[in-house]
Amino acid sequence: MRRTIVVCWLFLLVGCTGGLSGSKHYQVLSVHEKHMFSEANRNMFPDDVRSNFTESKDSLVVWSGIVKDSKWRGELKSEIIIFVEHHYWDWVEDYGLQSERAFLSPRGEGMFSCARPSPKGITDFQLPPVGSMAIVYGYPEGIEASTQEISLKCEMVVIKPREWYTTEKWNYGRNYLLHGDESDFDGPVSYDY
Repeated sequence: MRRTIVVCWLFLLVGCTGGLSGSKHYQVLSVHEKHMFSEANRNMFPDDVRSNFTESKDSLVVWSGIVKDSKWRGELKSEIIIFVEHHYWDWVEDYGLQSERAFLSPRGEGMFSCARPSPKGITDFQLPPVGSMAIVYGYPEGIEASTQEISLKCEMVVIKPREWYTTEKWNYGRNYLLHGDESDFDGPVSYDY
């Protein structure tokens, strides 16, 4: 009896924490995304595209960020355009007591947009909600001169719900991600009030 109670408590404990705590690399959703993720340049960021568009326009990039707007382009709803604020991400899913899996940095490299054809035959397709997380695969197509917003030719977009990420855990930048530069890692996010 005592052994049964201990086993039941262990199952409850594991269930409440979502399994064992720890981290793992981002888990892609499909074979297609696995291929895209392996081909995409994760070390090219929006400012790299802005500083040398000619060199970067043929590179498949994958950027993470937060959806700021999404809308249909045209009356026939033939294309979806998503506006995303870039945020650095280390491509690690964290499992612990918190509900969020992605610890996006509050820092990033500005706005980018992504246009995709609407899904064929789906009349009630829901646009990505503002505030959700976007993982966007695409090729740089252009840069808006007045705003410096980059437009991508979308190859794939993965949307995660608002509850899947936080920007209030770790504060890091590109030098930390690219070179492990500890001076570019400010540790836990803190806000002065």
